[in-house]
Amino acid sequence: MSEISFNELEKKVKKIKIEGFVIYKGNTRIFEYLKNKKVVKNPTKVYSITKSIVSILIGIMVDKGLI
Repeated sequence: MSEISFNELEKKVKKIKIEGFVIYKGNTRIFEYLKNKKVVKNPTKVYSITKSIVSILIGIMVDKGLI
């Protein structure tokens, strides 16, 4: 993804009030958004439904050639 795409992604993540979001490619962190430092100290639990939704969204992005 280009720097412009990451900037657009960050704007969208802020709009929907996500506290933290990280994208890895292999072992390399290529994008990170943290609302504030408190998010790192007190991570939110991720339940199975969250992981399922993220998996679906990633599948859609792969299908559309975005990643």
